[in-house]
Amino acid sequence: MKRVVTMILLLAVLSGLLGGCGLGENPDFRFKLNKDRKSYTLVEYVGDDEDVEIPKTHRDKPVTAIDGFTDNKNIETVEIPRGVQRIESHAFTGCANLESVDFPKTLSYIGDYAFRDCESLEEVVIPKGAHLGMQAFAGCSELETVQLGLDGDGDEKYEIEIWAFTECENLTVIRIGDAYTELDRCSLADCVNLRELYLPATLERIGMEALTGCESLEVIHYAGTAEQWQRIDIHEYWMYGDVTIRTQ
Repeated sequence: MKRVVTMILLLAVLSGLLGGCGLGENPDFRFKLNKDRKSYTLVEYVGDDEDVEIPKTHRDKPVTAIDGFTDNKNIETVEIPRGVQRIESHAFTGCANLESVDFPKTLSYIGDYAFRDCESLEEVVIPKGAHLGMQAFAGCSELETVQLGLDGDGDEKYEIEIWAFTECENLTVIRIGDAYTELDRCSLADCVNLRELYLPATLERIGMEALTGCESLEVIHYAGTAEQWQRIDIHEYWMYGDVTIRTQ
């Protein structure tokens, strides 16, 4: 009897230490306790649902980061709860049938390749703004509209990194809010059907070939004045062809 009790206690201890197993409370998810021991990272999704609602908490602690959906061909929609701050690199890479993602206002970081080759994704709306890593949404061939940081408060400033939206061939409209200060090299390159681009007055730098290959773009709507536009650090080869800049 004593041996049975000992084994039960041992299993209970192991269950607590592994708090990332996703047993019981959230059986379709695997979690890892973060270094602060106050929050969790979702590290793997093992379910087969098409519509996924990510848990806001695990074991009474908040879920603050997401990973583990790479090459999942089942998921079509994902709802990310308020409180999540990070979407890690490659988190949703190759999710070919993913059509929509509900991004929370608490999000501040989207890692490299996070949504690379999500070929069915149609719209990206990031309410407050988040750092966008290298190739974060590259190759999202069905993506049509993007809104970055148009809704929300806060003084944080973010960067749109190299190749973030490159090869989004159906992208027609991008609206960028004042949380963003930099368009890195090739960040919007080869968006061949891009027709409307709205840039914030807070923009400080446009990198080399940021808009190269955007052959349908004729007008850029800039929220600042002509004098402010002249003060932006714009690379000599930021785009090829003529474009009209409409200022306030």
